[in-house]
Amino acid sequence: MSNYIPPLDKVPDTRPHDWSYSRIMMAKVPEVLVYPLSYKNPYAKMVAQRDQKDRGTCVGQSTAYCYDLQYIALTKDEPTTQDKEKFKKDVVDSIGTLHDILYPQSASAECFYQISRKIGNVTYPSGSEIRFSARAWINYGMVLEDNWHTDKTGHCVWMYPPGTRVTPDGGISPEDAAAFASIHKAEGYAQVGTPGGNCTWDEVCSAISKKGWVLGAIPIYENYSGMAGGNGAFPDPRGELAGFHALCFYGYDADNLYLIHSWGNWCGMYGSISKNFFNHSIDLIQFFVILDANEVLIARGTYKNSLITSNVPAWVSVSGIKVGNTPYKLPVESGKTYQITVGQDGYYSSSGWVDESITEINFTLEPIPVKKSWLETLIEQISNWIKGVFKW
Repeated sequence: MSNYIPPLDKVPDTRPHDWSYSRIMMAKVPEVLVYPLSYKNPYAKMVAQRDQKDRGTCVGQSTAYCYDLQYIALTKDEPTTQDKEKFKKDVVDSIGTLHDILYPQSASAECFYQISRKIGNVTYPSGSEIRFSARAWINYGMVLEDNWHTDKTGHCVWMYPPGTRVTPDGGISPEDAAAFASIHKAEGYAQVGTPGGNCTWDEVCSAISKKGWVLGAIPIYENYSGMAGGNGAFPDPRGELAGFHALCFYGYDADNLYLIHSWGNWCGMYGSISKNFFNHSIDLIQFFVILDANEVLIARGTYKNSLITSNVPAWVSVSGIKVGNTPYKLPVESGKTYQITVGQDGYYSSSGWVDESITEINFTLEPIPVKKSWLETLIEQISNWIKGVFKW
């Protein structure tokens, strides 16, 4: 166990394209980057510690932390002494799921993780992306950790679909989970910075001060193994890129962004990245916020969606950058035109143009004829000759 290092997610294939939180804020308050010199969400110290252990569930874990902070801020339902006494680590339920028992009001990381993979059509074995968990919060909603345990090993994980399993130790049916989640949906989300993912330190601090947290994904470098037993602070980048990690960021000051870990006791629960770390990773770092109803209306006035579909499952590229797979909802900014290319192995790719007037565009991909080798051609000729001789 001394050699244990928490797993990381793979580096995303593409940069997400989404609503710009800065632009939405500009529509409301011109002083978008005016924020306090330092801020820490007072509820951050009230959430239950999470431990992803052997699985790459950091996207679900960090989104669940964000939900917990949002829930306490909205309801003022702070965990009681009795709630905290229910916390237990490494419990095995009746179907063999190794999990932690968190506070009764804690969100299910497994829910956010699995629904995000479903929404993002993620097929690689482990991991997801925060843009997909943000959509999961809006499109599906949230269930409680008590209802959908977050498996720490992956051996007995409750899959969706076909859904959670009902067990004596907890768990609800897929139908009940969906019904519960439907009344716990967020209203919208946006990317901190530009729709292409570029953001500044000021924009991230501004978003944290106004929202109380941001959902972030940062690159992790090979020297992160030295964090074991430490205070949770990431060392400034050194060495090769080791992978990606999703985190809930709850505060900042002039030199650091403060975050909550989902690595159990491997290092401190509360950590940070320095401004130097941020600037070094600026081309890879991503942050999202959840929007309230008013902000959603502003965003819908600025962006429209164009649904991109195809006759076969295919990847979607916008101006040469792969952004996802069909069917794909592309946020289209008013007054702009986007070049769309759709492709798949074994098919000719197809391109077209999309602007705000196009709500849906379907691409038909034609299969590429398979070229026969000289041996296959010779065998076919001999076969045809034999058939002709016998027919004659």
